[in-house]
Amino acid sequence: MANLYHGSSKGSLKIIEPNNSGYVFATSELAFSLIFSSRERNSLIARWGMNKENIPYFCERVENIFNTLHKGKSAYIYVLDDKNFFQNDRTWKYEFISEKEEKVLEEIYVEDIGQYLLKMEKENKF
Repeated sequence: MANLYHGSSKGSLKIIEPNNSGYVFATSELAFSLIFSSRERNSLIARWGMNKENIPYFCERVENIFNTLHKGKSAYIYVLDDKNFFQNDRTWKYEFISEKEEKVLEEIYVEDIGQYLLKMEKENKF
């Protein structure tokens, strides 16, 4: 059993239900779940991915957008079992989807996404 991460602005969830698209979205990388927990993100203002060392990155396309999106913003990260998740032609390498309700294995509260990601950067994890 491997774990996946689902980011949300909502806390105390016991089950993650499929959204309007019919899927529960999750990622294999904690950093991406933090980035995706922000509803304001899009590829016009920032880019994210994995670098050559296989470490997640976030690249600003608009000056100071990292702080605007993440500094002082909280999130809940839900740890999920990967058994019902799959990929299709619309997902990217680190993104997984499930058509089922997913039981939360663990909830991680992140008080400040920006600070958390910067801490991960110091640990060479972001």
